[in-house]
Amino acid sequence: NASAQIAVNKLADGSARQVLQTASNGSDVEWTSNVDVPGTLDVTGATTLDSNITVGSGANISGNTVLGGNLQVSGTTTAAAINASGAVGVDGNFDVNTNKFTVNASSGNTTIAGDLDVNGSTTIAGTIGLTGLSTLASVDINGGAIDGTTIGASSASTGKFTTLDASGNTTLDGTTVDGVLDVNGSATIDNV
Repeated sequence: NASAQIAVNKLADGSARQVLQTASNGSDVEWTSNVDVPGTLDVTGATTLDSNITVGSGANISGNTVLGGNLQVSGTTTAAAINASGAVGVDGNFDVNTNKFTVNASSGNTTIAGDLDVNGSTTIAGTIGLTGLSTLASVDINGGAIDGTTIGASSASTGKFTTLDASGNTTLDGTTVDGVLDVNGSATIDNV
């Protein structure tokens, strides 16, 4: 067409699967394997990418996305919900809702802002530090020391000791001594 802005009489054949585009100077046409779309690319069918995809700005995906390989994200990723059927590895710090559940990447220290409900068995190899009131329905203590606290204040029960050392006043109601009772200080016995 003699009135066309770009006069094309005969183009040389391109390579397989190349497309024809306006060259970067805006006046020539060229075959290319690399397409730079300055506007919006709208694809209505399925799209298969054989190599890497680089997104320079935001990417909005409204449908399902299936990734066969690794997904590397250098910035912040916001998602309404993520379902992962395989293993998920997090190399940096991890947090849920800013500070509700946080894991420090370097130390592994974990902070929980709410309640922790564990239905199964729990094994803790280190020390447990409790600052508030703790209610334990059943405890088997096989070592250590209980210091500075009252035992049986609300509900008394039996106690079995190899040695009982009391520095203050001691009241024994209904006590049976099978062996020798050795009292170093004064003792008052109302009934024998």
